[in-house]
Amino acid sequence: MPKGSINITYDGINAQDNLLKSNDGFFTITRPSIDAVEEFTISTAASGAEEAAQGAVQIKMETKRGGNAYHGGVWEYFRNDYLNANYFFNNEAGVPRQKQRLNQYGFKIGGPILKDKLFFFGDMDNYSNPQSRAFTREILTQDAANGIFTYGITVNAQNVFPGNNPNAWTTCVNSSPRNNGGPACTVNLAQFAANNSLTYVTDPAIGAILSNVEAARGSSSISTNTQFAPWLDNAAFNQPGTSTRHFPDVRFDWNATKTHQLTVIYHYSHFNSSPDFLNNFNPFMPVAPFNKLLGSQISNRNQYTAAWRWNVGTTKSNELRFGFQTALVAFFPDENAGLYPVAQTNLGKISIRPVLSGSLFPNVAAANFQPILSFNAQGRNTPLGTLLDNFSWSKGKHNLNFGGDVTEVRFHQFLKGGRLVQTANIGMAGADPALGSLGAQDSTGLTNFPNITTSSLTSLQQLYGVLTGRLGSDAQGRGFAGTISVDPSKRQFVPGAPNLQQGKQHEFGFYATDSWRTRPTLTLTFGLRWDYQGAPYDTLNESFSLANGYGGIFGLGGVAGLFQPFSQLGSIPQFQLNNGGAWYNTDMRDFSPNVGLAWQPNVGIRGLRRVFAGNGKTVFRAGYSI
Repeated sequence: MPKGSINITYDGINAQDNLLKSNDGFFTITRPSIDAVEEFTISTAASGAEEAAQGAVQIKMETKRGGNAYHGGVWEYFRNDYLNANYFFNNEAGVPRQKQRLNQYGFKIGGPILKDKLFFFGDMDNYSNPQSRAFTREILTQDAANGIFTYGITVNAQNVFPGNNPNAWTTCVNSSPRNNGGPACTVNLAQFAANNSLTYVTDPAIGAILSNVEAARGSSSISTNTQFAPWLDNAAFNQPGTSTRHFPDVRFDWNATKTHQLTVIYHYSHFNSSPDFLNNFNPFMPVAPFNKLLGSQISNRNQYTAAWRWNVGTTKSNELRFGFQTALVAFFPDENAGLYPVAQTNLGKISIRPVLSGSLFPNVAAANFQPILSFNAQGRNTPLGTLLDNFSWSKGKHNLNFGGDVTEVRFHQFLKGGRLVQTANIGMAGADPALGSLGAQDSTGLTNFPNITTSSLTSLQQLYGVLTGRLGSDAQGRGFAGTISVDPSKRQFVPGAPNLQQGKQHEFGFYATDSWRTRPTLTLTFGLRWDYQGAPYDTLNESFSLANGYGGIFGLGGVAGLFQPFSQLGSIPQFQLNNGGAWYNTDMRDFSPNVGLAWQPNVGIRGLRRVFAGNGKTVFRAGYSI
């Protein structure tokens, strides 16, 4: 089943990150510690009506509680790279053993505050993991960064080009380490530009980036990237990082009277990772200024739970439980926008991130060669609050249960737009007039770059565009791309405004179930639940919807013209503000029936004794539920 069908509760309260529930259902806001959990149950099929809310698979955890005796413990889990061998590929790349250390330590204690009346349990789990990760970056060779482009050929250079100098800007040799010992040609782009009336001046912003890359060579293990391109080197290094986490838990149980018990539980999880290896926001190189361009992640997560149990006589009991969770997560709060070049535009001064052409780096996407990274300080929170009530009544052979729950889920997301970094794609666009001069042949049909392949020619052209700071294009043909967000208070797109999103959703349900012990060896269970799962809505009133509904999805072609090319059976889509309305219609017919049985066979019957264990040790179960 999809991950959205999983419901994980901690002390009866949903503990998941509900923003990610559909694609990462096992991601919980609070991280349960092994030493803090008393009980763990999982139900994967035929759940009762009281369990069917918010998911078909129920995973439940319950915190330990204290008693009349004191119990406790301490622990330390230890790992250190001094006990490890180096990885094979690190040895191959000449990179030393990377740092990998783990210290997970803590304690737990529980016992009485007032004997028979008031109890406590508490624990603290700490996690410290200084480490390093091995990275390999593709960088331009020192020659390529200075406009000297080398490409491999498949012919004998001396036989084809006497003197190995076919023109004023190209030199060819029969053996080059840049082509695995095979023949190669080298082009001097500055000389080519001078001979062909092109301007060749290194762009100062790009030149500064490439100079910093060259300065970082000494901190890395450099190897020739002959596998992919003669104009590239591999730079391998270990990037240090830290990760600390703290998981305290505390629980109090109070037997106020013989019939009333109160419980209060608090869970806290703190995460701090720098850089954020999980989301790949790592420095491009391990030295300044690149080591100042990284993204950290910090989160503070809380869950509060309170419960009141009331024994109404000897056959009835009621439990009222309330809880809420919140998780403030900050991504990349250490963004250093001062390291980005700044451009004056019609939208004001905007920080610009240069993305160098991907054609220069055939082994990786252009986004992976980013001497200046792109990210924005951002944060999110998906708080949740739940109120549950369960009433149990034991009457003769029937055990009746009635109850319901109400849940509100909120969503808040923040992208810091005041320092929003836009993207400039540096290279050669398809319409750049310099491409004509940089073709494989000149206007008289003579060869500019002897025996160059199409892919190597493209890379040569892009290197010229990068070094001279020309505006290229991305996969969508854009030389420049950025984002402007809506200011909800002004209802306008405002440059530099933060990108804010807020949403809310309500859910509630009611159930009734009966467990009927028809015979000492046979129990039947049946029940019915009804749930309301309201559609989310936008509390900032920023969202739009199609004015003509479903038909607007198909635009001018129309629904009826889906398989009719050039059809105009529809209309141009029109959009409207939702005005705080729900994003879709709510289904009011969500009834969930369930039925089940449990049978304990009488193994005293001859022939069954050898197949099954003794009485009470063998149970057959069957069930059906929606």
